[in-house]
Amino acid sequence: MDPKKRSFLKLGGSFSLLVQGGFFGLSPTAFAKAEEWQEAWFSTKSLKETFRVMGVNAPESTNRISLDAPDTAENGAYVGVGVNSGLPQTEAIAILVDKNPSVLAGFFKFGSSMKPELSTKIKMAETSDVYGLVRAGGNYFINKRSVKVVLGGCGN
Repeated sequence: MDPKKRSFLKLGGSFSLLVQGGFFGLSPTAFAKAEEWQEAWFSTKSLKETFRVMGVNAPESTNRISLDAPDTAENGAYVGVGVNSGLPQTEAIAILVDKNPSVLAGFFKFGSSMKPELSTKIKMAETSDVYGLVRAGGNYFINKRSVKVVLGGCGN
């Protein structure tokens, strides 16, 4: 057998055992737990309920979280939103839309070596406040911005 092929098979087998053993956090139990919190977080219908399910107690309002979103979005199906955290030890950023059928629009975790900023596209059902929720140093912080959604050239 070719030595390169043998090394590849050894490496592949080792990786498979590590995954099955949960070394990378990819065990079936980890997937089940992730699915549980994701389903609960993304199925909430109000800001208060979302905070309760996520374990957030009264986040502190701060301008150290900047939200980049249009004042007016012509198409609610495709709204560009950016969130930048100026808070030290930022662990995660969530984007919430108050009047959406599902309040939580996105949740992003950050490693310690990552710059805590992101840009994405979200859907908005109607004119609403968009929130940037940041977990930093084990505490929660929030900032908001109002976005007007225009449908067919007419405002809501």
